[in-house]
Amino acid sequence: MSFLRYIIENNHEILRLTVEHCRLTLLAVAAAVVVGTPLGIFISSARRFRPPVLGSANIIQAIPSLAILGFLIP
Repeated sequence: MSFLRYIIENNHEILRLTVEHCRLTLLAVAAAVVVGTPLGIFISSARRFRPPVLGSANIIQAIPSLAILGFLIP
């Protein structure tokens, strides 16, 4: 019951934070498309740049997973 009371009393804050989360998500996706699409087109034709670009992308993808793992260890 207290959960529903919290939602009713703080609905404006919940809505504001939901909109902020959606904006941040859309910004991140847009940045990924703006950077990733030209880079993908570039490495499809310049084969010698494939290993460093893909290696960098793999490292960037691994960082959030390692951070979450670090939080879960304790």
